[in-house]
Amino acid sequence: NFDGVVDATAPGGAIYAITHGGGALDATKLFIPRRASLHWGFMFARPMLDWDAHKQHALLNRVAQAYDDGELAPIAAVTKAYSVDELRAAHTLQESGKSMGKIVLVVVPDGDAAAGGAAAAAASK
Repeated sequence: NFDGVVDATAPGGAIYAITHGGGALDATKLFIPRRASLHWGFMFARPMLDWDAHKQHALLNRVAQAYDDGELAPIAAVTKAYSVDELRAAHTLQESGKSMGKIVLVVVPDGDAAAGGAAAAAASK
């Protein structure tokens, strides 16, 4: 929904995109009157356009080294698995906009508390 993103962009703001849904983009209302900028990256541009493979190799090695050195870390992880009784807390966290990773709700059949604990532990990994 490019038009919606443009409407939400402040004057002088910027849009950073890493994907495109296909089709043409009308950037006219982004630049006039908003004076905003559009930055678009495509991770496969180098190999698709037959750019210097050695440079691509060096970039990927740098990212791998940064990960190995602890400079980069994955954030798409479950930080807590919530039981049905904690649904309100899970929803509050989601609405806060401060959650990182996935919020998991563990539903356990009645009377199977052991299964609930095991499921929550597995989901938190």
